[in-house]
Amino acid sequence: LASAIAVAGQGSPASLSGYTTEEVEPGVWRVDSDGVRELARPYDQTPPRAGVVAGPDGSVWLLGPQEHLKVGGETVTLDKARRPRADSFAQASIGPDGRLWWTARGLHVYDGTEWTKVRKAPKNGGIGAVLPTSEGVVWAAVTQAGKTRLARFDEDGWIVPSRRRAGFGEAIARDG
Repeated sequence: LASAIAVAGQGSPASLSGYTTEEVEPGVWRVDSDGVRELARPYDQTPPRAGVVAGPDGSVWLLGPQEHLKVGGETVTLDKARRPRADSFAQASIGPDGRLWWTARGLHVYDGTEWTKVRKAPKNGGIGAVLPTSEGVVWAAVTQAGKTRLARFDEDGWIVPSRRRAGFGEAIARDG
């Protein structure tokens, strides 16, 4: 109890101001309520999530197969065209401009108001990890015919700069 009091006395980071939080490990904070909704629920009552993604703009999104929740903000419902297929999964990234990129059934971007489908997945393929850069280039792991490659897109479609295969666990790193 004494160590819990000492930790509680330090307070949560300023970025969590206005949220109900609990420090679960030194320097790791759980947000129980973001002032908009209660986020802490028993595990068996928690909807399945596709993950958590934090952006360089300070935003944090909880991602689900049917909706995305911006911590401290809006809930964005996904229409059927943006939901992952039953045998698939989706990944997301937040660009330097704060837009949310989503890879289910193609590549989509949410600008805070509406979704735009940017690109279809390559024929008979899928899109894995996605990373928008500060230069406006969007990189993605694109799988087609059982091969995953690093690709980018522009107005002409998907560009695969090399035939180098990307490994399943290969990460795309954000620039400084």
